[in-house]
Amino acid sequence: MKPQTASSSRCPPWHLRLGQAPPARPRPPPRTQFWVSPRPARHFGLCTDDRSLSSTGPFLGRGGPSAGPGSGSLAVRLSRRRWVVVLLFSSYSLCNAFQWIQYGSISNVFVRFYGVSTFAIDWLSMSYMVTYIPLLFPVAWLLDKRGLRLIALAGSALNALGAWVKLGSLKPHLFPITVLGQVICSLAQVFILGMPSRIASVWFSPREVSTACSIAVFGNQVMGGCPLWDKGD
Repeated sequence: MKPQTASSSRCPPWHLRLGQAPPARPRPPPRTQFWVSPRPARHFGLCTDDRSLSSTGPFLGRGGPSAGPGSGSLAVRLSRRRWVVVLLFSSYSLCNAFQWIQYGSISNVFVRFYGVSTFAIDWLSMSYMVTYIPLLFPVAWLLDKRGLRLIALAGSALNALGAWVKLGSLKPHLFPITVLGQVICSLAQVFILGMPSRIASVWFSPREVSTACSIAVFGNQVMGGCPLWDKGD
């Protein structure tokens, strides 16, 4: 007769023979997982690879310069392009501010050229304030939903379009075309003024936010003060 073994006799486990519940297996420790939203990649469209999101904003990962070995804390990997981005934004914000006050700084010249009143020339700069009030909240909502990329492209496109329209109004009878170009530039201003704080929060560390905001609004403020220097001379 063939001898029976433990596998052939199918002997029940010891906990079943004793009427006890099976011992619980120890669960492995949970693995720390991080999920990086692809949304920062849509801000400027420079990169779509999750591993190199540092080129389009901060990258979230484990550890970092301030985290020790084995640390599970989140750190921000800053991109070297962040200063180029904020300086580029400040430059095109400067261009928009220049178009805001370009007629009011030498209003007497445009009054004689177009043959209109000083009140009409003043309204070219006032159009910036008029369009900003109703469009502030829709553009802010669009900035939260679609990110920086769409807002930056829309603002720069409207600014360039308004400049081209005004360039084609250099004749005394084309003052309505000048008004149209100025209104288009005023629409661009609504997109531009809401971006400095978002650029600082997306691209910079908490210690650099105030510096980034000040640089971003620097161009707008400097160009807004240039007419005062001109009138002072």
